[in-house]
Amino acid sequence: MSEQLRFIVEQLNREPFKKSFNLITFDSLDPMQLLQILNDVLAEIDPKHAMDIREELPEQTIKRMCALLGMLKYKPPGNPSDVSSFRQGLVSGSTPVVHPILHWLLQRLPELKKRAYLARFLVKLEVPAEFLQDDVINDTSHQDIGAMEEEKDQLIKRVDRLKKRLFQAEQRLQRAKQQLKDLRQAAADANPESLMKRMEEEIKINSYMVSEKLPKELEAMRRSVQYLQKISSRLSDQSADRERMMRSDPMDDKLTLYRQQASIIMRRKESKAEELQEAREELASAERDLRGRSQAQDSEGGEIIRTDELKRLVGKLRGKSVMHKKKRQEVSELRAEYGVLQRTEEILKQRHETVQHKLQTMEAEKGISGYSDTQEELERVSAIKSELDEKKGRTLDDMSEMEVKALRDDTSQEENRYHYINSMSEVIEKQIQRAAEEMKAYVSSDPQEKKKAIREVYMKNISEQELLGKKLREKQKLVRESHAANMEQMKLWSDLHTLMEAKRQSFIQSQSQTSIGRVIQEGARTGWCCEG
Repeated sequence: MSEQLRFIVEQLNREPFKKSFNLITFDSLDPMQLLQILNDVLAEIDPKHAMDIREELPEQTIKRMCALLGMLKYKPPGNPSDVSSFRQGLVSGSTPVVHPILHWLLQRLPELKKRAYLARFLVKLEVPAEFLQDDVINDTSHQDIGAMEEEKDQLIKRVDRLKKRLFQAEQRLQRAKQQLKDLRQAAADANPESLMKRMEEEIKINSYMVSEKLPKELEAMRRSVQYLQKISSRLSDQSADRERMMRSDPMDDKLTLYRQQASIIMRRKESKAEELQEAREELASAERDLRGRSQAQDSEGGEIIRTDELKRLVGKLRGKSVMHKKKRQEVSELRAEYGVLQRTEEILKQRHETVQHKLQTMEAEKGISGYSDTQEELERVSAIKSELDEKKGRTLDDMSEMEVKALRDDTSQEENRYHYINSMSEVIEKQIQRAAEEMKAYVSSDPQEKKKAIREVYMKNISEQELLGKKLREKQKLVRESHAANMEQMKLWSDLHTLMEAKRQSFIQSQSQTSIGRVIQEGARTGWCCEG
């Protein structure tokens, strides 16, 4: 509490309040003075509250302060549901209620000033209920509210986009910092043994990529190009008896099966190689982390790594090592299996070549040389053509769906526009009808009918309010003029009351002394009589 009080006094003694309080003088302020200080702080936040609270009823003062505190999002300490006690404490100027408010306001004065400034543009204007009965005013009010809600939604979306961009920028910054940290750590760990080991691993991986993976991908692309070229050159040469010539070759089916198995093995090998590389990178990162911690421990001379943390790191390294060995074993098995399949493929290719040679000899003897080649090529052409037809069909379906979607969107927009124009037309017709009725009532010679015009109603309300304001100003003027005399008269009555109270006390005291004297005299007289 003393720290809170000291902070309040320091802030009030500074700009813009320029008070000259100390802890004793501030703590000895009466409730009215304390409420005036609170009002001065609120007036600094919102200039509309700059006034002398003695010229305002207490109920109005508390209502005004509570409204501003609610707009500033102030939450009283203690039980939030006990609002009546908070208002009662504010009415009486209780220090347990006013001091926390002052402390909260003075802590965030610039922020609250900005919030109060913006609040005047964000607070919803309350339109009197009798005005909302007018269709024009009601429609205008709803249109304004709708426009403000739309602007609010747009601002929320814009803030969300900015937050998303900020989050992405922070992620990029974190990644860049991590990369910089890794590079620095790698530079710190740059000894000949680790560099050689790292270079050997990179050479193995690059050799695998250059000698096996990339050539196969390139060869597959070349085969696809060749197939497409053959398709374009031989589509016009298909014979009418293609279906009769198409038959399946058992040896070709076996080769296809083994090729599929070899392809599956190669994909598994590539996947395991990538997993092995990731495991190596994680293991190297963990080792660098461990070496960095060890170096930090040696340089600082203190025990940085706790026992449980060291055990956890050792367990993690062991797990990585076991995983590394397991992956290496799987890669070795895959390589052995790949070697077996590669040898099997070579044997089958030799058999296939032998069968093909015999088949070509038989075709030459029968006078149908090139029959098998034409059949194989037609099968490939048929498969590729089917694939192209399927892709073409999907493309046409996608294009049709896109055109239909665009037409549906256009139709929906036109329907919305039609409904909007229709609604606006009805609104304008009602406005025109209302204006005609207003003009008819205004120019009418019938006094009763003329009184129904909105202009007459507004003019009457304005006149009444001006008359009421004039009476209130006159009343205020009389109160101000008689304030000094009333205060002087109240002081005279207070002095008279003090004087009468003093006389009453003096009279009571003299009566008491007289009674005591009589008792003494009677006692003395009684004593004398007893002696006689």
